[in-house]
Amino acid sequence: MSLSIRGAGFKGINTALRGFATQSAAHSHDLHGQPLAKPSVKQTKLPNGLAIVALENYSPISRVGVFVRAGARFEQPGQFGITHALRSATGLSTSRSTTFRITRHIDYLGGSLTANSTREDFIFVLEIQRDNLGNTIGFLADSVTEPAFKPWELSDNSYRIEIDRKRMKISPEVRLMELTHEAAFKSGGLSNSLFCPKHMIGKHDHDVLMDYFNTYFVTSRMAVVGVGVELSNLVEAVEKTFTFNSVPAPDIIKSKFTAGNVRAEIGGNIAYVSVVAEGASAKNAKDIVALSLFQQLLGNGPRIKYSDGKASPLGGAAASATEHPFALTGINIAYSDTGLFGIAVGAASSDIHNVVKAVVKKMRDVGSGLNDGQLKTAKLQLKAHALLSLEQQNQVLEELGTRALNGETSISLDNVQSAIDSLSLNDVKEVVSRVLKGRVAIAGLGQVHNVPYIEDLI
Repeated sequence: MSLSIRGAGFKGINTALRGFATQSAAHSHDLHGQPLAKPSVKQTKLPNGLAIVALENYSPISRVGVFVRAGARFEQPGQFGITHALRSATGLSTSRSTTFRITRHIDYLGGSLTANSTREDFIFVLEIQRDNLGNTIGFLADSVTEPAFKPWELSDNSYRIEIDRKRMKISPEVRLMELTHEAAFKSGGLSNSLFCPKHMIGKHDHDVLMDYFNTYFVTSRMAVVGVGVELSNLVEAVEKTFTFNSVPAPDIIKSKFTAGNVRAEIGGNIAYVSVVAEGASAKNAKDIVALSLFQQLLGNGPRIKYSDGKASPLGGAAASATEHPFALTGINIAYSDTGLFGIAVGAASSDIHNVVKAVVKKMRDVGSGLNDGQLKTAKLQLKAHALLSLEQQNQVLEELGTRALNGETSISLDNVQSAIDSLSLNDVKEVVSRVLKGRVAIAGLGQVHNVPYIEDLI
């Protein structure tokens, strides 16, 4: 089993357009040469409110994910770090299975059980050969719905949280995203960290964890998604193995964007900076596509291995402001009620002020001068990006789960391309103009004495 953290680094920051549910264009055949049904997304909702979605694509590996809207944004004062503790406790004993039994069974069959976390969602994923799914999904169900939180196991597990914190400390990309959310949102909600504060390690005991679990791990905030499994089989397995908690859950309190300045001095001769404005929420598909097209125009890092990234507008602007190596990527993150759009830059601390100013100016220039030729290119690039992302089945799983939690229906590959093609130049200009005219937040990490402030970018 393994634990991982999602939505935290430079690479993969473009989470606004994760891809869409796929439908294969060609029929497959079984071992006897008989044509199989065309893969398509099917979904249903149980009487208790649990959403179940499945894509039977005949993969030899079945993937079942349980998505729960119970991420770090819901932590209240006194609970900070509790989602990190819950994430770390995945795979520990449940009311029906010991840690040893869970680990031995899944390892013996060559499967994996992972627990991922974003600021909004928990994502539990079981990957196993499809023939073994039926006698393994129960361990996933236990881990999600029947945790025991035994005090001695929690105590022995604290070192994992400390290791996660140490890994975060040596990853400037992850730390910058933590600071970015702190700068962009007021205290609480989406400003909450994915990591447990040092002073809270070991403070989340059985009662505290169970209270949070009983409040948020409920069917109205949960979706079960399968890729490589038939819907009817998934429904039967879920009804047989999952224990449901169907009590009402608290409403989501909207996080308010704020124009903040946050920076952390850690020395060195490199500075990492993010500049973000309020973007689009995951429920506003039109705005998400518009900003994703704009991001393609701006450039999102090198497209060719070992290239210097100067070919993109933002890369060229950064290169004109420094003679030293630099890193640059776009930020396009969508949450259920809001989003972030902007850039993240890493450069020599002596040049960071000029680099950031040049990049922000170029972003505004591109936004104010959009034309049909640029939009046509961006649409081709975005389609390729979306289609390539769907080659990864975990991406498909994540998209289906996120859409299910947002109460949206899955759409086909053809509709994805139609959604991109349907946006006119004026549609994109309107959204981009609104974002670029909005307030911005800045986060800086490293040797930050030369990092610009908000007033320097106006």
